[in-house]
Amino acid sequence: MNKTNKCVMVCVTPQETCAGLIEAGKITAETLNQKLVIVSVIGTKYQNNIDQLNYLYECVEKSGAELKLYFNNEPSITAAVIAKRINAGNIITGFPGIDGGAFIPTLHDLVPDIPISMVDENKTVYRMLPIEKEPVNSVSV
Repeated sequence: MNKTNKCVMVCVTPQETCAGLIEAGKITAETLNQKLVIVSVIGTKYQNNIDQLNYLYECVEKSGAELKLYFNNEPSITAAVIAKRINAGNIITGFPGIDGGAFIPTLHDLVPDIPISMVDENKTVYRMLPIEKEPVNSVSV
């Protein structure tokens, strides 16, 4: 991918909710006139769940997006590396439940300059914006 062009990166797991996230990503990519890239980082113990993987492939194929599938037990770190590598301008994820884990906060810590949008089951979008950096003032001694 051309590093000067931003893309919309959608982080999904191979489950039913991925279709809604991919659709939200497609709308965002079309609005921004950017490429849509679907990223799924699956724990290595789940790599043989063929039915779920087939469902993911079907959803991605319908969207016309590119799929990047990884098997790794550190999903937030892997997603952050991929986001930088593909020049993601926006990241879309599912909305964490009560036991949501650390994926989104860790991802935000690792790529604080990339906006993250979280989509809940009602298709409501919540945005986590980049961290504003204060200019560093030089001090003369």
